[in-house]
Amino acid sequence: MLDKYFGFLKVQDEYTILDSLIEHTRIDEEEIELLTQMVNILCQENSEKTEEVYTKIRKIHQDSRRIFEHTAEQIIQANFDHQKQYDLLRLYQRIESISGYIVATAKRVVLLHRIGGSLPKELHPNLKELIQSIKVIHNEFKTAVIQYTKDKKKLIRTITKIEEMEQNIDHIRAEGLEILYKLANQDKLQLGTFKAIENIIE
Repeated sequence: MLDKYFGFLKVQDEYTILDSLIEHTRIDEEEIELLTQMVNILCQENSEKTEEVYTKIRKIHQDSRRIFEHTAEQIIQANFDHQKQYDLLRLYQRIESISGYIVATAKRVVLLHRIGGSLPKELHPNLKELIQSIKVIHNEFKTAVIQYTKDKKKLIRTITKIEEMEQNIDHIRAEGLEILYKLANQDKLQLGTFKAIENIIE
């Protein structure tokens, strides 16, 4: 009877942590939407709103860090077996790294704005395709986290889809860098602008 009771508590702990991770991905989704706005602003050469949107991303990111700062500690202290603990920690770290990349990219867009740089028209289609692909893959990632909780039968299919999408995103990114490097070789970009755009794409 006691084993059954404590086993139930263990399951509840796992679901609580997974719900927390799913909520984290939803918050990241908001940040990606704002990052999409920043890319559109870049392409429209309407940079006045860049700082405003960046401030929103930074605020969401800081609030999110405060909300989820103890998640890793909760995973470690919970009574999970070693494999479960390892899986949840890896999942948490991946979500945290996604969140970090979003705010880091937003910082680079702001940097480009602050140094007076602009995005060459040749790169507009590539950067728009890149950010749209990131939105789609993040939605699949959120689906995978939910499936891990509720429908593991579909999880492998979703993971395979994500891996294929990652390869496609890498291809889009490489195409963007090729365009950027050609423009640099033609002396069409100042060094600061070149480096800022390179970091945005990466």
